[in-house]
Amino acid sequence: MKYKNLQNPIVLAVILLALILAICSCQNNSSFSESSFLKENVSFILPVWPPEYGEQSLYPELTGWLITTNEVRNQAVEASVHEIELTVNKNKPFYVIAQPVTKSTQGQNCFFHCAGGIYPYSYERSGKTGTVNVIWEQGFSAYLMDSMFLSANSICGQDESQISACENYITSFNWKKLVTTIQSKTTIDPNVEEQEVFYNPWHTDLSAIKQGIAYKDFSATLLNQKNCFSVVLQDYGTNESVLSSYIPENEMIHNFSQFSLKKNEENYFSVNNQYQMIIRGSSAKNLSIEYIFLPIIIEE
Repeated sequence: MKYKNLQNPIVLAVILLALILAICSCQNNSSFSESSFLKENVSFILPVWPPEYGEQSLYPELTGWLITTNEVRNQAVEASVHEIELTVNKNKPFYVIAQPVTKSTQGQNCFFHCAGGIYPYSYERSGKTGTVNVIWEQGFSAYLMDSMFLSANSICGQDESQISACENYITSFNWKKLVTTIQSKTTIDPNVEEQEVFYNPWHTDLSAIKQGIAYKDFSATLLNQKNCFSVVLQDYGTNESVLSSYIPENEMIHNFSQFSLKKNEENYFSVNNQYQMIIRGSSAKNLSIEYIFLPIIIEE
């Protein structure tokens, strides 16, 4: 999947090693056992499909979801499932990633970026239970938290005390600030005919953000996207049905025939639910385009 190019294993290993050393030297007394947390049942509401971004008829059929949380990875869920009830540690950050699996002319694929939900943010309580909406704007945040957990587990190996310390360190980060900052950036003014470059959190520097979290040097400026530019679909010369891999951006494509690109990196779009269009370039006037069939999931 395309997410692989977001991570440099060597860099991230060094970052998380420093994180672990900091924890061991400064936070030995901050580790908590899971039993010290009160439990709470939470319903995570999966996104509506087709999404309410852009022209709904352009979206392919949903065949299911792959669900990843703090505790499970890539658990297959049928498309008919609309919510998942989980037991979590009360008020301790817990993420759910919902990767849509869709049907194409070539089979099933995971073209679109994931949706996400992070408890206890956006949590609405109702009696003894509550809900968290799993939304596209929080997909990057949930993926980031998951990536931090994976890196910590990879470095700590089987040392449960270090794993627990790392997880407590990661969850102590101000995820609410990160989530709200990203959501505030992902807005479209319907009264403006020509929009600025659409904000896509997947265009940010994941390694720099992780380093900021690891060294307690995180700044909201790390969430700014750099070296991005806009392309107008008509200028590009196509009337094809184009969908962005970041679903909220499809509202921009639908309303303004405009999408954003990361300079000199591969940018992914779906064309007619048949091809994956890969665009790379230094400006709107200097682009290279490649078409391939949408990737297929091979069931083992």
